[in-house]
Amino acid sequence: MSTVIITGLDRAIGSLEGLVNIEKSTKPILDELAIDTVKFATNRIELMRDPSNMPFRPLKPSTIEARARGRLLPGPKRGKKARHGKGQKPPYPILKWTGKMIRSIFARSIPLGIEFGTTVPYSIYHQYGTSKMVRRAFFPLDMRSKPEKNNPGGEFWDKFINRCKELVR
Repeated sequence: MSTVIITGLDRAIGSLEGLVNIEKSTKPILDELAIDTVKFATNRIELMRDPSNMPFRPLKPSTIEARARGRLLPGPKRGKKARHGKGQKPPYPILKWTGKMIRSIFARSIPLGIEFGTTVPYSIYHQYGTSKMVRRAFFPLDMRSKPEKNNPGGEFWDKFINRCKELVR
């Protein structure tokens, strides 16, 4: 399971004046943020764009060839037929072959924070890339697991900050 826990929200939220019972006051906001996180990540995969709205780099020719044959890429399941048993027809959506990763995205509120990630182990390689695989991020985090500050990723966190400010009005 690949999971990211955003910490430090307790300090940010706790610094807001005028809140009496902060955990109960922030629960609806954190629940909303969890739902928005799942929507954001699935939207990034559907649009084939990263959190800063840059298009994902195209698939390698070997990946396109493997998808056309209906076979998985080299690895522990080399040569095994894809779950659907058929080759995929163009266009080849990036990060979405069988749909397992997009269905595994989750987020939930925890006391004074949120926890989000996927239940498939390979998603972390897509989020951060490897020495042989380009980064195709879909969560609004930068390479250091800090909140993304630009474009849709920044707008995502700005919405959260504005919701927190509404609490003290």
